[in-house]
Amino acid sequence: MTEKIVHYYRKIGTSHSLLPSCKEQLASLGLGKDADKIIDVERESCFNVQLLGDDLEPVQKERLEWLLAETFQKDHLKLEKSFFDAPEEQQSSRIWQVEFGPRMTFTSAFSSNACSICRACAIPVDRLELSKRYRFHLSDDISEEAIKELKSMLHDKMTEEEYLKPLTTFDNGAQPVAVTTVPIMEKGRAALEKINEEKGLGFDDFDLDYYTKLFKHLRPSLSLLDVPSLIPAALVEVLSTSFVALFEFLLIEAATASKAFSLPVLRG
Repeated sequence: MTEKIVHYYRKIGTSHSLLPSCKEQLASLGLGKDADKIIDVERESCFNVQLLGDDLEPVQKERLEWLLAETFQKDHLKLEKSFFDAPEEQQSSRIWQVEFGPRMTFTSAFSSNACSICRACAIPVDRLELSKRYRFHLSDDISEEAIKELKSMLHDKMTEEEYLKPLTTFDNGAQPVAVTTVPIMEKGRAALEKINEEKGLGFDDFDLDYYTKLFKHLRPSLSLLDVPSLIPAALVEVLSTSFVALFEFLLIEAATASKAFSLPVLRG
């Protein structure tokens, strides 16, 4: 079954604080000249809808558009046509546009909820991500540094990325990193230091000594009841019950195994 992404653009009002905030932030960074060149800013949303199939049936399309449109502003929703696409002769200033949306490596909570609603309405949608689009009206071109700062202000770099063009697929070609092991029993603290530097785990000297000791110097007679006392209370509070049980099992195995034991690198 083929999958196709269609784009619904919805016109939304711009917050009164957005323009002053952008200009104030640029001015605070010594980019006042660039801030003075910003005349206005507009916003719109884009619903990137991945269909299960080529096209929707008329009744399915009607339901989807009813869900995506504002209740009393049906004309503020367009299929495959941005509200920013004004003819050149109608643009009296320089334009800079930018779009941000969820990172394609994971499905957002918004998409999960939206797809559940679509399934309940018998609309064959596999993924639905909402991206934010901004159009800045400028009196003159602004510097690359100002553009960089504006981009930083307008999105969360941890969960969002810039969309340079309309999405045609959610597959960005990323491949999962292979599972590796940390040979603590064989190389001791040096193995932890290496993985700490490579993965940016943030272990300090106390952490490195503590975890090395857990695996290299535990008594073979260690019982299940002894293990929880060796796990820091703060760590127990943030770990799920199942993870703590797994951690306890690993510690006991490390203490009783006669051969070298390696700690798996667990990734979220």
